[in-house]
Amino acid sequence: MNSSYVKKTCAFNRIRRQCYSKSEKYGYLFALLPMCFCGAIVSAIGLIVFFRKRPVVKIAPSMKKFLRALCVSSFGVSLTAIPLAPLRCFSRHRTSMIASGLYDAFVLLPIANAFSAASSWLTVAMTVERFIAVKKPFEMRFSHKINITYLIICIYLGAFGLHLPYFFYRLPNARGIPLQTAFGRSRYFRYYLWARMIIAKMIPIVLMIFFNAGLIIALWRIRRNRNVLIGIRQNSHNVDHHGKITIMALALSTAYVLCHILEPIIHTPIFELFMGKCHLHGKVHRRITMTSNVLELSSCTLYFVLLCAFNTSFRRAAKWHLFPCKRHVQIQHEGHPTTIWIAQRADSIRKQSLKSSSA
Repeated sequence: MNSSYVKKTCAFNRIRRQCYSKSEKYGYLFALLPMCFCGAIVSAIGLIVFFRKRPVVKIAPSMKKFLRALCVSSFGVSLTAIPLAPLRCFSRHRTSMIASGLYDAFVLLPIANAFSAASSWLTVAMTVERFIAVKKPFEMRFSHKINITYLIICIYLGAFGLHLPYFFYRLPNARGIPLQTAFGRSRYFRYYLWARMIIAKMIPIVLMIFFNAGLIIALWRIRRNRNVLIGIRQNSHNVDHHGKITIMALALSTAYVLCHILEPIIHTPIFELFMGKCHLHGKVHRRITMTSNVLELSSCTLYFVLLCAFNTSFRRAAKWHLFPCKRHVQIQHEGHPTTIWIAQRADSIRKQSLKSSSA
């Protein structure tokens, strides 16, 4: 291949990053953008369900904290990714291109990636907690000494601290155009890209695959020796409840691995290493990036779907908040503990009002 043609192609791919085809535009506008809105909405519903005390969601306290933190990270990823599709597809003029560059430099790369890294390690921590609960249930009393809240705070602080160098990767000049700084052009920034990808994505994916395999083997052994492990008939309900929670955690971590498996491939140093520098930001790289972004954002919605599928109380609480007009119908259902509490609460309020009026 002619060297001048290679140089022109490389320069064209590096400078004209907005030259998308119709299929890429349709993918961003009709697949990625709806996933962003859907993920933000269902994550907000999950936050409302987990932070409200009523209706009660019957999940282990440690799992509830992890799921609450995962809803926060999913909401952050979905919310910060909403401008991605319009800016990618309609950055034709100078103002829109400046806005796209500023969005990439100060929102997408540092903040959205930090929320995504936090969700990675939160899923790993949740999987490890379930693995210990299934593999060594008598040692869970020692694991409860670890404050889950402090662990979640440390994960978030580490995720945002890991992505702080992205704020110095590009800085706007006097005209407002974001340009690469000396740090962004140095070899230290390439070392940082490798370290970030290894810490934020590769290690969590490997750990989730390892612990998921261990969970599957442990659950298979429990099912095989079910009659021996249950022993007393009174404990069968607890064993089934913890088994459902473990299967839900296994499904969440497996969904995460499947939705994020393409992300290391589109990493800039890895793609340059296997495909060459000329194909960076080319048509193949852009399409793989779009597919990876759609899969990553679909995981935010998939978390909510899996929670509704595996946990009846969460599904009931989500319906309670989504359809408030049907609450008076549910109160008449006597077998539901939440509706019984509401009926008792309404009865006590009515009695107090009658006492105050008679006095």
